[in-house]
Amino acid sequence: MNYIHNIFNRLQLGFILFVLLNPSIIISQEKFILIEEDMPGYELIYQLESHWLGSRGKSYDTIAQRWRLNGTGELQDIYIEYCEFESEAEAISVTSYHSGSFASFYFWGAFNGSIVGDRSWVDEASAIIFVRGNVGIALFKPIFPTAEDRKALTIIAEKILDKIETNLSAEILSLEETVRQKQIPVNDYQKITNDVVNSEIMNDFSAFTTWDSKWMIDTTTFTMGIRAEWKNENGTLVGIDICKFDTAEQAKNAANIQNEQTYSPIFNMDSLTSLETIIDKWVNKRKYGLENNLFSVITTKSNLAVHFYQFDSTKINIDFTYSIIELLVEQIDFF
Repeated sequence: MNYIHNIFNRLQLGFILFVLLNPSIIISQEKFILIEEDMPGYELIYQLESHWLGSRGKSYDTIAQRWRLNGTGELQDIYIEYCEFESEAEAISVTSYHSGSFASFYFWGAFNGSIVGDRSWVDEASAIIFVRGNVGIALFKPIFPTAEDRKALTIIAEKILDKIETNLSAEILSLEETVRQKQIPVNDYQKITNDVVNSEIMNDFSAFTTWDSKWMIDTTTFTMGIRAEWKNENGTLVGIDICKFDTAEQAKNAANIQNEQTYSPIFNMDSLTSLETIIDKWVNKRKYGLENNLFSVITTKSNLAVHFYQFDSTKINIDFTYSIIELLVEQIDFF
């Protein structure tokens, strides 16, 4: 225990020195950071400097916090890292890279299926990484995680998202509005999806969330799609994200980037055999936990890129999944 206290004391000293030498980093990110007023029932144990590494070894300054639920010990602590970037494109790229930098594998999605922020990833235990605007977040409880811990992390993630949403800069909001003007029209999105979500096999689903999705065109540029989710009372969630590009080549490039950043395989819409191959691999490799709960694939058709994902609170019915995607492909062919 003395060893732990010594580490804690060093962290406190390090944080004091960090604030004295680097006050601008704290000041620039503090508008996104949770304070004790935001976390009733928790005590802030420390707040200090940390770093994320990008794909080319570039270091990004972050703020790290450690929170403790009142009446519990250090083994129940929750950790949060905040990283503010110069642009949304940089936030997406670096946060995506960060999600793949751990020993444990992260999945595209969230603990309840619905994507958190612009993009989110979760691991088998109790950790979620997400990005909204130009801010990346890592939120985790590393020791003895439970289902209740995942619920707590989801609530905390929503608190952070509220802070980010409230404090996005005028420049970020202006850029998003400009990009949104080139988004696939809502009527076109509905022409593709309505017959799918109103089909007999989805008759127990209802609309859950809708969001402006972001697809990277290259390392510095993104465009927007429409991402909608439907959910039933059993906890099964279906998400369909469709993005329209200027050219077919641009759509394919964006799909390849989406594949790398969301760990979602690409299938050929003109041959569902490729989808069947992906499903076979998924069925054969899955073992437990989120491997049974999440399924995600990407495809393209002309200048459209489509990201389909499904979450089930128990275990995915892959026959249902295939039927939904088959219907979706038919509608895109008719479009």
